[in-house]
Amino acid sequence: MGETTKVFKTKDFFYNNGLVNIKQILKDEIDDLEIKIYEDRLELIFDEEKEDEIFKKMFAYLVKELNIVYRTDNNRIYYYKEQEKFIYDKKFDVKDKASGNDVKYSYSYVTPKELNKTTEQLYNECSKFCDDNGINVKECDDLFKKSNKFKEDNKCNIPIYITLEEFTNNYTEYYFKEEILKFDSKVHTFKGGDKYFNDMLKDKEYIDKWDMLIYFYGVKARKFYNMKDKDNTFIIYPNSSNLKALTRLKKDLNISEQNAKTEKDGEIIEFQTNMNMFEMFKGDGVENQYIHLSTNEEEFRLKSLLYIFSYLNSLEIKDYEEDIDTKRKKLFESIKEISFITYIDAKLKPSLVEYTQAYKLFSLFKELKKYDEDGNLYKYIFKILTAFSQNDNKEKDKGKTTTKRFCDKLLSFKDLRKEYYNLSFNLLKYKIGSLGKKLYSFESEYLKFLKRGDRIMNLHEKGKLMGEGIGKICADLDSKDLIYRIRNIKNHNQFVSYLSGLSFEILKKSEKVYVKSEFKSTLCEVLEYLSNNSDDWEVIRDYMAIYAVNKYQSVNYAKNKDNK
Repeated sequence: MGETTKVFKTKDFFYNNGLVNIKQILKDEIDDLEIKIYEDRLELIFDEEKEDEIFKKMFAYLVKELNIVYRTDNNRIYYYKEQEKFIYDKKFDVKDKASGNDVKYSYSYVTPKELNKTTEQLYNECSKFCDDNGINVKECDDLFKKSNKFKEDNKCNIPIYITLEEFTNNYTEYYFKEEILKFDSKVHTFKGGDKYFNDMLKDKEYIDKWDMLIYFYGVKARKFYNMKDKDNTFIIYPNSSNLKALTRLKKDLNISEQNAKTEKDGEIIEFQTNMNMFEMFKGDGVENQYIHLSTNEEEFRLKSLLYIFSYLNSLEIKDYEEDIDTKRKKLFESIKEISFITYIDAKLKPSLVEYTQAYKLFSLFKELKKYDEDGNLYKYIFKILTAFSQNDNKEKDKGKTTTKRFCDKLLSFKDLRKEYYNLSFNLLKYKIGSLGKKLYSFESEYLKFLKRGDRIMNLHEKGKLMGEGIGKICADLDSKDLIYRIRNIKNHNQFVSYLSGLSFEILKKSEKVYVKSEFKSTLCEVLEYLSNNSDDWEVIRDYMAIYAVNKYQSVNYAKNKDNK
């Protein structure tokens, strides 16, 4: 026997992450192990005689690194063999365990027979120990009795006092008892994707222990998470069939294994996520302590990608051969080879979605950041998210999820007009804020990015001019009637009738309202346009309603502020 090389080629996203994580986490931590990574494979080089030793060290290192095995705050009774007495000390537990067996079979046990004693003798010693130390004797009953009868001397398993390291070794032995592992509960439910993980495997009954180790590294480590509640966790994994690209990205992202923390007003706040969105987005001019909270998968995916973009954009890259802009450009170019997999680890309904358009989305974010008329438009996304979130809070009894629909459409590069239209009327109804003055600039840039063309851009502009005129009229009259009547328009004829009646309404209220000549000329232009382009009525109506509500709210806000 001599040096051997184990080769592991790219597979699914769990596996690919495992290959990269092994290289990044272990580095030079294990003696006599050399790790090489290429675009399509990982190579482990070691002395063949030491394979079992190397394997166990690799597994134990990850368990220690991630605190997978740990002592709890609760005590239990142990038998301390070296001192031949009972002690009361901390229990062990396993993070994200598949079942209680992960813990049960990681303890060491001894039977009364092995100690040359009877079960009853040891029970009496245990009872005296409990009496002397104020411990409930029921703990002895649970150990030594079954149905009020003493267990047999050779079948009564008493946990032995062991160290954390010994428990970890036992956990390793339990997990990898054979070279080929049976595909039982500890394998296919190890926080790895329920049926999705199962679907990735060609053999549904057995799995090679080295493959299992790689999956373990891929699933457990270096992923972004956000705990929605105790039963649901959102997780996002970067992935690529090019392991070099994936290695570079994960190195730059520097994914933490700990919950993010920040200090506010002298108090340390801990978030149930390893993405410190509060600190990151604060650099983008967004201060919201609860920005990390997501109620659905689409919102989590969008916020995670916003976080990753902001993180990469904020990196202080030091390179003597290239300037920062060139280095950062190369970094963003590498995103072309990366997809992001969102996984919901839920008790009732786990789900998994792969997002392959990150490069296009990041390109949109870059364009929005360039826009600097009254501040960049990138941070305006957070204002929109806040508005949708406020609406969902008001509508939660109805099961409405407008945030989910907005995020899904933005991630899919679809028109957002209908989402703004429906949201606007609810913002007006509940009096919970507005879409703000940057809406027109944001929507214009978004439509330009989608290459919607001059026609839609022109309709957007005319809808804005008309809507703002109507919103100003309603604010001056302190009446929302003209706005709500827009919502009742269901076809082209009704829309033309509404617009035709506006001139009469303006004339009738001329003493109370002032209307710019630009509004009147736009009204005539729209009526003329619709006479030849009847199919476009809905686009203009939607934008008109959106900007009418927005203008009404801004004028009213200004009036109320002045009155104070």
